[in-house]
Amino acid sequence: MSELQRAVGVSRPTAEDVLSGLLAEGQVEAVDAPVEQRRAGRPARRYRFSSADRYVVGVDVGAHSVACAVTDLRGEVRGTARHTVDPSASAASRLSSAANLVRSTLHKAGVSADQLVGTGCGITGVVLDGGRPVDIRALPSGPGLHPYSLPGFAELDIAARCAEAFGSTVHVGNDIKVAALAKHGHGQDAASGVRDLVYMHAGRRLGSAVMVDGQVLQGRHGLAGEIGAMRLFGWSAAMDLFEQERARLRPPESRSDGTRELFAAAAEGDGRAADAVEAVALALALGASALVHATDPQLVILGGGLSRVGSALAEPFRRHLEETSFHAPRVEVSTLGSESVALGAAQLASTAFRDALITV
Repeated sequence: MSELQRAVGVSRPTAEDVLSGLLAEGQVEAVDAPVEQRRAGRPARRYRFSSADRYVVGVDVGAHSVACAVTDLRGEVRGTARHTVDPSASAASRLSSAANLVRSTLHKAGVSADQLVGTGCGITGVVLDGGRPVDIRALPSGPGLHPYSLPGFAELDIAARCAEAFGSTVHVGNDIKVAALAKHGHGQDAASGVRDLVYMHAGRRLGSAVMVDGQVLQGRHGLAGEIGAMRLFGWSAAMDLFEQERARLRPPESRSDGTRELFAAAAEGDGRAADAVEAVALALALGASALVHATDPQLVILGGGLSRVGSALAEPFRRHLEETSFHAPRVEVSTLGSESVALGAAQLASTAFRDALITV
């Protein structure tokens, strides 16, 4: 009750009235305290949101694929799916593919549209300027920046088109910030329960996000943590070198993109491959170091497609971070994999639904 009172910012009697209404409507349910938290005397009353027959869907709209995740209000995953898209696809085509994927995933999960209470969407290159989703390329930029986002989104009302595609109000966010939200909220990930962290996304582009006291920082224009666009960290040049080596080492007539082959070659002493790995690790560490010195977090999470090689990237990243930081925090590789954006988007929708329930 005291936590609810603080969260809503009202007197205790008003908080009790809010809770009574939620209980009567079946929105929340009473639960026993965990055994390890039980003490002598009268225990505090504890409650949780009821998840029965209520679900949210999270959507990941990326450059090369769209994905979705269906979860209940406690974050239990009921279904996930991913579909590749043409990198040059229009915004309308990309959103249409995502909407079709959502419908098929809901059907497979046995969830009907009327059981959905919210939809969240993480989109590459989108920021929230004063609460309004904006393509990052629509913002002023100079030669020291390398902004990246999806084709066509700068020319449309992103929130309205998402609502049209998914048939309801959609909570839209930058995909990297949404992924950081997933790291914090899902119990199977290393960042679960950590309230201050830096998240570094290593993929075809460098992305990053900062969480302070359990909140992902947005900033006045939604640009907090957007260091991946800054050329001075060298990510673009590092990835150009990495792509060259990946193409050289990609097996012919293979579905592999050459990433694992490149890291394996580097471990076996291939100098060119090792230089490419070092360049990527250093660019990542320089960006992370800037954010670490700005926020002094408990943890740095390494995520994104390249992080799936594990210690082959994490170890040189740690080494360069220690070389460039006064006090390098613990580094962990994300365990959520390619579903992090979709799971974070589902959490975004779930949080918005819960916040609406306790608004007074």
